[in-house]
Amino acid sequence: MYRELDEQALASYCSKRDRLAEEELYRRYADRVFALCRRYVGGGASGDWCVGATLAGKEIPRDGFSFSLLGAGGVQFNMTRRLGLYVEPEISWTLPSEKRVLETYRSAHPFLFSVATGLRINLDK
Repeated sequence: MYRELDEQALASYCSKRDRLAEEELYRRYADRVFALCRRYVGGGASGDWCVGATLAGKEIPRDGFSFSLLGAGGVQFNMTRRLGLYVEPEISWTLPSEKRVLETYRSAHPFLFSVATGLRINLDK
């Protein structure tokens, strides 16, 4: 029944919270909406290795590994099939270490918030 309805009639049924009409609306337009905008979340871990440290031109002792946990979410607005703009907020936490030699910004402020933005090129077929 709902497949034969025009957009006006389908919208009328949806405004009355008709579940079958809502499912038909989703079936008709989900691909177009998801092609325009994608949302995603992710998480992971990061490791950093200090390769060298100097102070006033002299080499000083350096830390070994530094580990961080991170979580991110984002949204991408597709301008074409292969090109999209994205915004991706991220929060990370640097794990404390008793072996830390250097006092860095990340050791003094273990929680960091950043926002990455940019242009994403989709190389998929």
